[in-house]
Amino acid sequence: VPIFILIVAWKLPALGQESETSITENMVLIHGGVFKRGCNRFGPQHGAPEQLVHLDGFSIDKYEVTN
Repeated sequence: VPIFILIVAWKLPALGQESETSITENMVLIHGGVFKRGCNRFGPQHGAPEQLVHLDGFSIDKYEVTN
């Protein structure tokens, strides 16, 4: 039994790496940046006032997912 536990513990890090690679394989990186959100042109009835927003980079699936 101790040898089995040693083998399983030795393989666990490799299993985690394989699954992480397969998860990110079909993803693309969207770089972060600053953009304007909102609208000052038509007044408050059309949404929030314009402001600058910083968005961190993130990953997103390459392909659309349907449930």
